[in-house]
Amino acid sequence: MCSLLFNLTFSRLDGFTALSLQVVSAIVIVTVVPSRVAIAWIVLQSLLLAWANAWGVTLVYKALLYPSYTVMQLFSAYVMKISLLERRQRLEMMRLNSELRAARDAIAAASQQAERHRIARDLHDTLGHSLTALSLELEFARQVQGQRKQDALARAQDINQQLLSEVRQTVNTIREPQELGLREQLKRLGDPFPALDLRVHLDPALTLGPVVGETLLKCVREAVTNAVKHASAPQINVYLSRDVEGARLRIGNALGAPVADDWQEGHGLLGMRERLEAIGGCLLVRRDPDSFQVEAVVPLDPPEEAP
Repeated sequence: MCSLLFNLTFSRLDGFTALSLQVVSAIVIVTVVPSRVAIAWIVLQSLLLAWANAWGVTLVYKALLYPSYTVMQLFSAYVMKISLLERRQRLEMMRLNSELRAARDAIAAASQQAERHRIARDLHDTLGHSLTALSLELEFARQVQGQRKQDALARAQDINQQLLSEVRQTVNTIREPQELGLREQLKRLGDPFPALDLRVHLDPALTLGPVVGETLLKCVREAVTNAVKHASAPQINVYLSRDVEGARLRIGNALGAPVADDWQEGHGLLGMRERLEAIGGCLLVRRDPDSFQVEAVVPLDPPEEAP
């Protein structure tokens, strides 16, 4: 407004100074108002300046001078607008880069946390199974004498060797995952527990991928360990079949010892649930007065995610 008043007041004294000041005004106004308002203002101040200098100026002079300065003002405003847009884009790019770095750091932290959880589940599933069998054998050896004691200690030594082998296998699997032979592995889960009657029923037409196979194997291992450790189960039945939802795993065992009424899910069942949910599956746990059942359903084509 001050520029416009100055132009109207002093334009007759120095028309070129007024015209130059109009260019400066056009550059400034585009930074504070929308483009359409700036264009209207530039045209308005050009018309007012032309009106203020209308007396004593030839028509040819006005036709050549004022349209040219109007175009110059519009061009100057356009250049300034482009500069502002580039600056905003630069600032937006800096903000996006900052958010991208923050998101990358968050993903890296989440990946590390997920890897720690996976390793913890692997160690719990692998070591817990063998350590439970080893503890039972040592407890049995402590209560008996003679040849039975020697046999129990020999079995404990065999379990200890198997435990060391499983630790090495777990480390190798973490370094370089390998496909597992599910059918053979399931049948060997009962080997550390001579008193356990483990019955495995597999659908011969069922074909599983490595991710689903490893997940279900570890679920069965954890279920067997829990059944022996917490319920002294004399018999466990494992059913693995295919239905419309995918692969269905059912594990049921008779309770050799009563389970407390305030029973709650522990780390083992929690780890099973996390593994199944990671590949799109689900876990259902049922406890009857004389039995305990675990049922899992997983899709045959899960998302690519480590169990």
